[in-house]
Amino acid sequence: MKIEGSVVFVTGAKLRAQRTRVIGIHTGTDIAVYIRERTVEPVRLGNEQVLADARAEETWRASRADPAALAARMQQTWDAGPTWKT
Repeated sequence: MKIEGSVVFVTGAKLRAQRTRVIGIHTGTDIAVYIRERTVEPVRLGNEQVLADARAEETWRASRADPAALAARMQQTWDAGPTWKT
């Protein structure tokens, strides 16, 4: 996984010339708790990457530090299937 190839970065780069701002909001499981402080306020201040909770922060750091390891962990989680009971 290359962060440079993400939809937010690619779309933002293409639309920036026409003065269109593309914002990536990376959410986790507790979005309702942080909606104002962690999402709305950073967008208002002009941030293009918004990390809504601790899980989003962890994923963001992992994607920057070792993208291949994160991709492998995500694939392993996907291959394991749903963790909830049906």
